[in-house]
Amino acid sequence: MPELADKKKELLEELMKGTIYDAAWSLMKESGWESFSMGRLAERAGVSKGTIYNYFKDKRELLWFILDKGIEEVTATLDQLIASASSWREALEKALRYEMVQRERHAGVIVSIMHAIHQDRELQQRAQSSEFPVDRIRRRYRQILEGGVESGEFREISVDTLEMLCFSLLIGTAKIWNVGNGDVTSGSIADTVFSILQKGLYTERGTDGQ
Repeated sequence: MPELADKKKELLEELMKGTIYDAAWSLMKESGWESFSMGRLAERAGVSKGTIYNYFKDKRELLWFILDKGIEEVTATLDQLIASASSWREALEKALRYEMVQRERHAGVIVSIMHAIHQDRELQQRAQSSEFPVDRIRRRYRQILEGGVESGEFREISVDTLEMLCFSLLIGTAKIWNVGNGDVTSGSIADTVFSILQKGLYTERGTDGQ
């Protein structure tokens, strides 16, 4: 029964990685990346330090796993939002609102990952490659923006510029929430952004839903 044994091993590995991911996310949200260690992670996950190293050779590999798995969850939700939207305008608003809520909720982890990549040359080089997980989110926004421009819902503005503006907005708000945001919430920022979009990006066709 080698196939059954392989499937069981695969399942156990998936469960263990899920446990490690949850513990790592919790630890990073609590105290950031600089004080993060494999020992603290093992303690939080309830496993031995050796078990962590069975799955990840070092902190870099672990960080990439956390980033990749987090992005996987986000892109799955974005795909659902895009598929369920009745217009490209609705898709953009749903996507931005969802992402702003997530970035407000997980600002500490997001900024910790950004700082870790910025401070590590090997991670920087990997981030510049075609396999950078964050690019999967950016491709979803490009899909929405290209669809909106082609359908006439959005004005004919450079999609490259629009995509960069959307992504910069999401990165910037995460940084602000990480250091304290006063009374500003993801909802209030989203409402303001959509008001600006309605006046500056959407055409009449996009505004009235025709």
